[in-house]
Amino acid sequence: MGKKSRDKGNSFERAVAAAVRAAWGLDVSRTPLSGGWGKRKTGGDLVFMDDNVNLFVECKNPRSVNLETILLGEDCPIFSWWDKALGQAASERKTNTVLVFKWWRSRTWVLTRSSSCGVTFHRNDEKLLLLPLEDWLACGKESYVKV
Repeated sequence: MGKKSRDKGNSFERAVAAAVRAAWGLDVSRTPLSGGWGKRKTGGDLVFMDDNVNLFVECKNPRSVNLETILLGEDCPIFSWWDKALGQAASERKTNTVLVFKWWRSRTWVLTRSSSCGVTFHRNDEKLLLLPLEDWLACGKESYVKV
């Protein structure tokens, strides 16, 4: 991966962390060293300092994605990233997985199973939700934080 691509991804991860921090008031930041942060269970691209947060967040900022392809459940990189994130979340005992993504000049989108609002569609036997990041944040943190 080139420096420009890495910088673009790092910047996107920081922006997502800032949006979560602002909306939910959680202590969250980009995982240092691209996820290679010692033995701490990081929760993906973002690390939550509160152990009561049960959320694995993977962030992707590819050059292009076809939203129609996602809604139709067709083969696209988003689903390979989703499957990988599910596997990583399971290994870290996180039951809520979120894939946050955007592409060139698009709004930021969230793909998840754990939300009460959003556009629902099916991929294989899996019910998924797709919604803009700001709408996902507005749905609240209750599903992801143990009180």
